[in-house]
Amino acid sequence: MPAVRRTAAALALALAAGCTAGTTPGPAPPAERGPFSELLGTVDLDAAVDADVRLFDLAALPGGGAVALLGGDSGDSHLVEVAADDSGPGIGLGVGGVRRIPAVRPGADVVAAPDGAVLVVGTSEATGELQLRADGGTTPLGPPADAVATALSPDGDDLYVGAGARLVRVDLPTRRTTGVDVPAAVTHVATGPDGGLTALLALDRGDAGPGVALVRYDADLRPAGPPVDLVAEGSSARPAGLQVTDDGTAVVALGEQAPGPSRPRLLTVDDGRIATAIDLRGTEDSGLDLAVDPAGRHAHVPLAAYQVEPAVVTFDLATGERVGEVVLCPTGAGSLGAVALAADGGTLTVSGVCLGEGLATTAFVIG
Repeated sequence: MPAVRRTAAALALALAAGCTAGTTPGPAPPAERGPFSELLGTVDLDAAVDADVRLFDLAALPGGGAVALLGGDSGDSHLVEVAADDSGPGIGLGVGGVRRIPAVRPGADVVAAPDGAVLVVGTSEATGELQLRADGGTTPLGPPADAVATALSPDGDDLYVGAGARLVRVDLPTRRTTGVDVPAAVTHVATGPDGGLTALLALDRGDAGPGVALVRYDADLRPAGPPVDLVAEGSSARPAGLQVTDDGTAVVALGEQAPGPSRPRLLTVDDGRIATAIDLRGTEDSGLDLAVDPAGRHAHVPLAAYQVEPAVVTFDLATGERVGEVVLCPTGAGSLGAVALAADGGTLTVSGVCLGEGLATTAFVIG
């Protein structure tokens, strides 16, 4: 069973303190790991804030565990840490810290920086403005957005935000912002090892049905090649997940989308072309987020649908095979959403709701 390197108390302190001084160690080399095989435990996020909540986003923390951004009807939003205590035998899961923040609207994102700072990007319920919030203050980013997509540069100095048909770069040390307009709404962004940005755009193709394009940009948000159309004419799909591996390969999850025939798929895109296409089944009740292991070999995808047990399925990206599965709901029914992979690839936190379990918003941790 993989160990997590930070106790619950230390995680709570990191959430309360935000940015920390000192030098951030460089990333460890990718580890070769097998598929996840067991459910380590669950955390009731409703109970953590004593209210019915909705999970907006989930992010892995650099020292272990994850932070969930929650909204609800209380008039506030919350940041809740899913913490792991490795001080004794086995692994103990629980709430490592809770922070109430001014309400943000659904579609907001949370990002954990390498130094432990927790960043929230979303539309303020109070002002109607898109904002970046961190312990250092609030930075305005523009008009409101129904949903945002965020990614940090490899060195942690720049935050990239997709909001509507616009990309914004925030220099975090100075909070200086620059932005460019793009041809369609940005749904997902991810940074690559070269510091460039990869984005998924949701295309309105009229009678041809909804499409998805993958577009690469350099660190200054200049296009770095032609767009790659991921959905053939006559088909439709919705963008659902995006990761970029250490060798620059983009891994994309596409979900079902009406009108027109829809084929949920997992794609790899390399050198401007689709290299691998893997059919996905059982996606109707799944956010279809994805995580790719540090070695770039496996993709972990939450799948849930009617008469399909909610589970995280692991795919071998080279062969397309399903090589692992961890069932999350013992009742056999539920819905799944965002995922957050630990930096060392040892654990995965997944958000969801199981039917028959009080419909609590839950964080599942697998390893």
